[in-house]
Amino acid sequence: MKNSKESIIWLLPSIFILVILLMIGTCTPRINDKFLVVKVRRENLEIFEKIRGKAEAKDLIAIGIDIQMGIDEIYFKEGDKVKKGDIIIKFSDYKQNDVDNQMKDKKR
Repeated sequence: MKNSKESIIWLLPSIFILVILLMIGTCTPRINDKFLVVKVRRENLEIFEKIRGKAEAKDLIAIGIDIQMGIDEIYFKEGDKVKKGDIIIKFSDYKQNDVDNQMKDKKR
């Protein structure tokens, strides 16, 4: 009798654990064992997108003069970044004397 009680004490937890393991095994989804195998190859990826938009400057400064002058050189292209103090335009010297005289008259 002692032997059968001992057997039942070990048998019941073993059956309980077996039932739990079977339930876990049947309730979990099956993972498909088929894999897609692709050979690795080197290629260039383009990561740029063509997007239309409008960019505006943070600070706008109007550049203008009251005197007709020709422009000899422009030291930048559209889209270039310019900093404070950069020379951007060189005006012609053909009316420089007139400009100098007008500046002197305004200072008086």
